[in-house]
Amino acid sequence: MNDIQKAIQGARAAQVGRIYGGFSNAQEVTSDESKLTKGGESEQIDGEENPFEKAVSEEETEKEEETDEEPSEVEKSDIMNALDYGSSIKVSKTGKEIKKQITDVVLPELNAELAVKKNEANEKLKDCGSAPTKEPETYWTAGIKMDCGHKVYDWEETYVPRKEGVSVDTLSAEDAIDKHVNVPENQEQSNARRAYNDCVRAICNIMVDIKACEILGSLKDGTEYELTPRQMTTFKF
Repeated sequence: MNDIQKAIQGARAAQVGRIYGGFSNAQEVTSDESKLTKGGESEQIDGEENPFEKAVSEEETEKEEETDEEPSEVEKSDIMNALDYGSSIKVSKTGKEIKKQITDVVLPELNAELAVKKNEANEKLKDCGSAPTKEPETYWTAGIKMDCGHKVYDWEETYVPRKEGVSVDTLSAEDAIDKHVNVPENQEQSNARRAYNDCVRAICNIMVDIKACEILGSLKDGTEYELTPRQMTTFKF
């Protein structure tokens, strides 16, 4: 056997070793292979294909199939991001078209959502104990001064103070009495107050959107405005 044949046989043995390396009987398998080869060439057993060559062939086929796999599906959010960032794509709509879309589609949906959230807030308030007295934070209404029709609970009014030691929000039961803080009587009221505050915040967000729609009502009918893909989606075109 010359050096070239030895190199070929060594490379082939290494490849077979990688295939069978994960099995507990790998040593036995590789020794069987040596019995099936003479002079560096593979032989067949009873007219059947050498199992080692078959294994190598299957491994190579699997690798080819892997490279032929379809690329992963593009996520929808990736498409919107591609349109949003650094994109020069704009869509022209007249003021009349925008106002009609807002009047016919956007505002009805917002008003329906507002009615649902107000009802949820009123229902949650029944389980909150003493009524809230604080005005919502201005950032809840995007800095716009407006009356959302609901008061909210302060942060320390949404936790039950502990009688022993300090509560989660660092307000003890004695401190609550001294400061006349409107604390919940039990955990159920505490949970209801946080859920109620969430409803009020949603109400504020919807009311800000409604206010924005009112501003867009001043668009001129015959003027064309360029909308970004995100604006097109927001206006539900």
